[in-house]
Amino acid sequence: MFYLVEVNYIGPNHGEEGYTDLDTLEVRTSPAISKNSKEICTYGFCDACPDWMVFAHGEYDSLEEVRGYIKTNFGATRSRNPDGGKFEPHCTDVVEVYKRGEYVLWVYNIL
Repeated sequence: MFYLVEVNYIGPNHGEEGYTDLDTLEVRTSPAISKNSKEICTYGFCDACPDWMVFAHGEYDSLEEVRGYIKTNFGATRSRNPDGGKFEPHCTDVVEVYKRGEYVLWVYNIL
């Protein structure tokens, strides 16, 4: 089984350099677990902590099913950094990591 988990940065520095493009779609081998209730979460809002919000987008029998769901429901995504390297997972149960959008967001400051 595979699970799709969306992790979004909602912290106070959103939009500032270093805090841009942190949101991810993670394909995992285990479901998200709510930190408050300690229950498995496979659909909908799972949890929020001070700077992060977690949503579950279902369970799937194959990677192809998850990839199809991502393509249909999130549109253009990317699985690599601009230098060609894959996004590094933060947990051992994460199989693939995607970010929304075809291109990396640019942040610039106007002085």
